[in-house]
Amino acid sequence: MARREILACPGCGTVLDELMDKVADFERDLAAKRRRISVLEGEQARRIELHARYAEAMEVLEIWRIELAPRTRSLKGKRLEYTIARLEEGYEQAQLIECIQGYKSRPYVTAIGRSAFGTKAEKQIDADLIFRDAKHVDRGVALAEAARELAFQQRTREMTQADRMYERLGVA
Repeated sequence: MARREILACPGCGTVLDELMDKVADFERDLAAKRRRISVLEGEQARRIELHARYAEAMEVLEIWRIELAPRTRSLKGKRLEYTIARLEEGYEQAQLIECIQGYKSRPYVTAIGRSAFGTKAEKQIDADLIFRDAKHVDRGVALAEAARELAFQQRTREMTQADRMYERLGVA
């Protein structure tokens, strides 16, 4: 038998049975609603696993986990929903992976905007952010293109410096 807490009026000591019954009813209703929510969440999770783009989305999210969030345990929920939504909108898997690379090059949001450097608190690279909408994906792709361009310019500069050194040494 469950132990029942007794509610009494602090002023006169009258036991408030009716109030206790209402509280017990509310607790039962709350427990039933929580069970129903759990059932619905389970059905939703199973339904998304049957989606035609599920495997593609999971591959993208695995790459995201490897590149940006190796300690992440779950790839489900909003992360998966948003990734599938972007694939459904027409983004290719390669574009989403490029988006990941872009946010990898500038994972921090500082006072001056996206940056390659920042504090742990300024790191904003969760998949539910970068795949939230087309705007975020396009921004990630643009960041990747900018990072590639910068790397190309640096390689070109290094090659030019090396060419000058070879010329001075008479090796060219």
